[in-house]
Amino acid sequence: MPPQLYRLDKNSPDYKELEKGFLASWEHPNKRIPIIQSIYRTRGSELQNSYRMKRWNKHKDTTNGEYDYLWHGTRRCCYAGEPGGLRGQGQDEHVRWCNQPTCGLCGILKKSFQVSKSEADNFANNALTNSKVKVILICSVVTGRVQYLRNSCSNRLAPDPGFDSVEGVLIADGGLVNYPEMVVYRDDAIVPMGLIVYYR
Repeated sequence: MPPQLYRLDKNSPDYKELEKGFLASWEHPNKRIPIIQSIYRTRGSELQNSYRMKRWNKHKDTTNGEYDYLWHGTRRCCYAGEPGGLRGQGQDEHVRWCNQPTCGLCGILKKSFQVSKSEADNFANNALTNSKVKVILICSVVTGRVQYLRNSCSNRLAPDPGFDSVEGVLIADGGLVNYPEMVVYRDDAIVPMGLIVYYR
């Protein structure tokens, strides 16, 4: 059983910390600052005892130990994270997963990651045209030794030897990306640990 995501009380320290971090990281000048509806997070014991977290810790121990909490946007084909979840009514205390094979969100929550490149809100899309909200995953990411790239390299399958992750250099600093973008190439380098549901 994968770790469950539980809804946080809006007055809890965890909620306020995640809310502050999410809003502070919002860097799209042409996109309205989001309004958070709810935040879900794994419980420590469930996450730490899971296979995915043990695998993550094992990988982290092979690096310099550096990690960060980052955002990951993906396709959603259900109402997971919304009030009522799959049923469309009430307020759930935890996220209800769907079984649709095309739902990237529930696939990640149930099976963790099969690593592919993503750009947070740009990829937080809904296949449901009548849904008013977006969701974005909060992830624990082993960044390790970061390789900074100024040029695009979409065919890259791994960082250069001696590095654990890749980060694109911003246009303002002589690179090609508009917003911070971190890429890892191992499934065990990233673990979903929370979910933010928001309006934009």
